[in-house]
Amino acid sequence: MKRNLNIDNDGHSSNSKKLQTNSLLQPVVTGRSEIWGERKAVSPPLAMSSLPSDCGRLHTYDSFDSVYKSTSGNTHSNSRGVISDECPSVSELTPSPCDSSTLADLEGALRERDSELQYLRQTMEHNERVIFRVYEEKERAWERETRRLKALHETRLRSSAQRAHRLEQMLMMHTYQLQQDKKRLREEVERAEEENATLRREVELLRNRLEETEWSLCQKSGELALVKSKLKETQNDHSTKVQEIVTMKSEIRELNSKLRNRDEDIEKISSQLEDTRLQLDKLRLVTDETETNFDKQKNSEPVINNNDDEIEDMLSKRELSGDHKMNIEAERLRNELARERAAWQMERAKWADEKGRVLIYQKRLQLNYVNMYNRNRELEEEIEALRGNRSSTSTAAPIPLERVNKENNNRAIISNGIQL
Repeated sequence: MKRNLNIDNDGHSSNSKKLQTNSLLQPVVTGRSEIWGERKAVSPPLAMSSLPSDCGRLHTYDSFDSVYKSTSGNTHSNSRGVISDECPSVSELTPSPCDSSTLADLEGALRERDSELQYLRQTMEHNERVIFRVYEEKERAWERETRRLKALHETRLRSSAQRAHRLEQMLMMHTYQLQQDKKRLREEVERAEEENATLRREVELLRNRLEETEWSLCQKSGELALVKSKLKETQNDHSTKVQEIVTMKSEIRELNSKLRNRDEDIEKISSQLEDTRLQLDKLRLVTDETETNFDKQKNSEPVINNNDDEIEDMLSKRELSGDHKMNIEAERLRNELARERAAWQMERAKWADEKGRVLIYQKRLQLNYVNMYNRNRELEEEIEALRGNRSSTSTAAPIPLERVNKENNNRAIISNGIQL
């Protein structure tokens, strides 16, 4: 029962403590709400420094709400402690010897709280002053910025007005120049029309002259046609003769080369035959000597039979060795002759192949030169026909001379190619 009563007394005491702290903090809260209501729309929340329940430490706050929360929390906690210390329970209403000490502690705590509240008020006033200063500085900065912007806009307007004035002046100058150009162009057009009329008259006169020249050109064209036909005949005869000369020269060269090769082959074969004759003469002399020696030995009388047998053996060996040597030399000479004949046949085949290639190449060159010559002639004839159709007096007279010069140049080129 006593425990329950103590709990009820504690709850009652806590409620009473809350009421006391709320009554103590009402003026602080009302003053803060009024200040905040006045400055809430003016400046944003700034970071402020305030001193909490511990008097020796400083803490930073984001806004007045954080300051109020921290102070209210500290005041509630401290007030609870103070009230709990001040207000004893119902069971402990009887005086005790320790009441005087507890009362002194409570009074000291209240004094500390009062000093803290006073310090908080001072800090809030200081923060308000700082906020006012910041706001005033911002207003001044805004005024400076507006003045600067006004000055910039005024300078820009002045510059734009000056530019517009200059552009107007430039446009006026351009219009004046265009008017002058227009007048000048009109004068030039009038002059051009006059010149055109004079040129038309001159053209009519030239047309009459051209008609007269065309009749004369028709007569000259007939004469030129006869000359051209004669030139064609002579050119054809010349080309056939050139071809015959080229073929004859090539045949002569071939025959000369054949004769030279045959002379060289004959000289080689004659030298080889002389060598073989000399060798055969030497062999005949050797055989004659051996036969004479053999006859002499047969005619001499033998003294000892053993010596006769040895001599016969020696003679038989000599005969065999001589015959063997003769056979070897004859075979060697035959092989050399066969090799030389084969080499000569190979050289002859190579020469014939090269000759055929050279002839084919020469024929191709001749055909190419002839084709080029014919093409040039055809092109020149087409050009002359076109010029005749145009009936131009300035280029009609020198055409035949140019053609003759070109034909002579083509002939010289063909002759040089044939000689090469």
